Amino acid sequence: HVPPLPANAEPGGEVTCRCLALLCAPGSVGAQSVARRLGRSRVFLASESCRVHCQSLVFSSPWLLLSHEAEVLKQLAEKREHEKEVLQKAIEENNNFSKMAEEKLTHKMEANKENREAQMAAKLERLREKDKHIEEVRKNKESKDPADETEAD
Repeated sequence: HVPPLPANAEPGGEVTCRCLALLCAPGSVGAQSVARRLGRSRVFLASESCRVHCQSLVFSSPWLLLSHEAEVLKQLAEKREHEKEVLQKAIEENNNFSKMAEEKLTHKMEANKENREAQMAAKLERLREKDKHIEEVRKNKESKDPADETEAD
């Protein structure tokens, strides 16, 4: 992946390294410090296409000697991982909250339904009792009415 340095390379030549695409743009402080470490006057980025692959090289290759830059990248990766974990935890807590709220609402609705049914049953029972009482009064009235007619005769 990383081009080997030719044995007859001159200190004033150019270094082309795709791995620097992770660290910095050409001419920035990071690229210049790498160029100084490698004994080169300038560093050019050959391609932006190897960002993912180069990350492992930055952490493992002694050729680059990028301890500070690697540490910064490592910290950024750890920060991203932490942010992912925090986001995942927030999503999980939100799902748990939603699930608990739904269960609570379902339980409350079931309790309300049972109460309504009990109230309706009680009202129907009272209506039956009233109907029964009305029927008794009617029977009593009918049984008294023929007696009233005979007394009037």
